[in-house]
Amino acid sequence: MPKNAKAIAGILLIFILGVITGAVVTHLVDQRNFATVMHGGPRAREEHIVQQLNKELLLDSGQLEQVRGILRETHAAIREIRGQIRPRIEAILDKVSAKY
Repeated sequence: MPKNAKAIAGILLIFILGVITGAVVTHLVDQRNFATVMHGGPRAREEHIVQQLNKELLLDSGQLEQVRGILRETHAAIREIRGQIRPRIEAILDKVSAKY
C-alpha cells in the first residue's frame, strides 16, 4: 500500500464522519423544531409560517400583519369546518365501538 493511501483513507474517513454527524444533528434540530411548532398550538404554527414566509420574501411590517390576518381567518374557517364534521366522525366511531 502506498504511503499516501493511508493519508487519503484518513481524510476520507474524516469527511464521511463529518457528513454523518451533520446529517444526525440536522435531523435532531428539525425534529425539535417540528415538535415545538406542532405542540405550540395554532399561534405557534401561525408564527412559524409567518417567519418562513418572511425569511423567503423579506416582508415589511404591513405585509407581515396581512399574512397573520390571512392565517387567523384560515384557521378560524378550518375550525368551523372541523366543528361541523366532528359529530359525524364521532357517530361513525361510536358505531364501530358498539360492534366490538
